[in-house]
Amino acid sequence: MHSALQHLQNVLAERFPEASRRVVSAGVLPTGMAEVDARLPGGGLPKGCLIELGGGLSSGKGTVTDRLVASLTLAAGWVGYVDLPATLYPPSLASAGARLDRLLIVRPSALPQALWACELLVRCRGFDLVVFDLTIAPSPVLAPAPLHRLARVAEQGQAVVLFVTQSSRELDRRPLPPGVTALRLAVTRSRCGLDVNVVRRRVGSSE
Repeated sequence: MHSALQHLQNVLAERFPEASRRVVSAGVLPTGMAEVDARLPGGGLPKGCLIELGGGLSSGKGTVTDRLVASLTLAAGWVGYVDLPATLYPPSLASAGARLDRLLIVRPSALPQALWACELLVRCRGFDLVVFDLTIAPSPVLAPAPLHRLARVAEQGQAVVLFVTQSSRELDRRPLPPGVTALRLAVTRSRCGLDVNVVRRRVGSSE
């Protein structure tokens, strides 16, 4: 892990020097969607938090993710994207307004490598947001140990880790480290557009 982390930090310093100098700070990340931010604690995605964005097929969760990435990169933020299903289409992100020069995409071949890549991206502290796309079939099951580590490093680095799922409620089923917060957001389509609602908020306990 240490050598891989050092390699990633070297790559960031060479290709994304601003990301390698990211200042860790608490607070929230605005989504760029006022109607969504109004429903979130503090008016945005809490930093140091695990967040699950769930929705069925054609629910709009991909659109919400694209808008979030676009908003953050336009605001000079940095995004790491673990694309497990290998379905991310960068031109689509660009058309949504995202700055691709502030985005690092990782395409692992299997879930263990995807978890490892996600943890590395969070540990290096160069990214404000790390998106972990888990929209594969069958829905993957995350083991407690790597999820626990990911929660801890996200809290330490004040990064947002966004799991995009097929409504698997993955974070509901796993224990969280004491003090670590997890949110589950549900995306649905309505006649008025996309609805994003906070359907569950959890805080890890020592019990």
